[in-house]
Amino acid sequence: MKRFNFLSGLITFVLILGLAMHADAAKNWKAKTKDKTQDPKITEYRNQLQPIRDEIKDLVKEYRKASESDKPAIKTQIRDKVSEMFDIRIQMLEYRISAFQTKVNEIKTNKDSLIDQKLDKFLSKSGNKKKNKD
Repeated sequence: MKRFNFLSGLITFVLILGLAMHADAAKNWKAKTKDKTQDPKITEYRNQLQPIRDEIKDLVKEYRKASESDKPAIKTQIRDKVSEMFDIRIQMLEYRISAFQTKVNEIKTNKDSLIDQKLDKFLSKSGNKKKNKD
C-alpha cells in the first residue's frame, strides 16, 4: 500500500511539473512571437476577417431558420462571404511569403557577417561561463 501511495504521489508530482513546464514554455513562446505577430499589415488583414466571420455566423443562423425556398439565396451569400474571407487569407499569405523571401535575401546577402556575429556570441558565452566557474 505504501508503494502505491508513493507511486501515486510521484505520478501526481510529474504531471503537475509537466503542466507547469508546458505553461512556462507557452508563455516564453508567446513572448518570443509577440513582436513577430505585431506586424501592422497582418493585423490589418486579421481585422478585415473578423467582420466577415461575424456575417457568416449570422447568415448560417438565418440559413438554418429559413424556408427551403430561401435557403439557396442565403447559401449563395454565405459562399460569397467565404470566398471573400479566402481572398483576404490569400493576400495575407502572399504578404508573409514576400516578407520571408525578403528575410532570406537579407540572410544570403549578409551571411558572412551574420556567421561572424553568431560565432562571437557563442565564444563570448562560453568565455563568460569559464570565468564564472573559476
